[in-house]
Amino acid sequence: MNGRPGILPPLISGNEGADLRIGFWIIAVLVVGIDQWTKYAAETWLAPRGTVSVLPGFLSFTHVYNTGMAFGQLRGAGPLLALAGLAAVAGILIYRHRLLEGGEPVHPLLVLGLSLPFGGAIGNMIDRLRLGKVIDFIDVNDWFQWPVFNIADSAISVGAVCLMVYFLFLQPAEEARATEDTPTACPSPREDHGATDLPGH
Repeated sequence: MNGRPGILPPLISGNEGADLRIGFWIIAVLVVGIDQWTKYAAETWLAPRGTVSVLPGFLSFTHVYNTGMAFGQLRGAGPLLALAGLAAVAGILIYRHRLLEGGEPVHPLLVLGLSLPFGGAIGNMIDRLRLGKVIDFIDVNDWFQWPVFNIADSAISVGAVCLMVYFLFLQPAEEARATEDTPTACPSPREDHGATDLPGH
């Protein structure tokens, strides 16, 4: 099973356990770093300007504060959302630990599906602990009615899609392939020729 190639190439060379350990943290740290840097830029450079058009008719940067969850949902539920963020981070770490303990190959899409929401949850949690609200700035309302969001929200959403694709399509395919690759027991010579040993034959 451990020698069976995955559907996609691993994130880094080496065994799957190393992929999950290193790839998970690299992606999570990148998400948090990019999220916090862009939010800092939104507060220091964008806030005095209000809205800046990036791609006219498609994308703008608009500095807003969000007291709710991703994409402006559940506004005003700050303390509850902070607890929910902590629960999500803890749940991802527990599931990741169990995967590593199992020693089975870990699909790269599953690494993405865990690390992206992990980094996104931490990015938004830093805002809530520091400000009591989340900084949003990505605005697509020029062409599509959608709440202003941020990098962390995007990472959470992309990670959720990765998990759906993995559990709905890739994991069943890998399990079916593993079943096909499992060798079947061959009958022993005695069982194969048992009928010839009966008296009268």
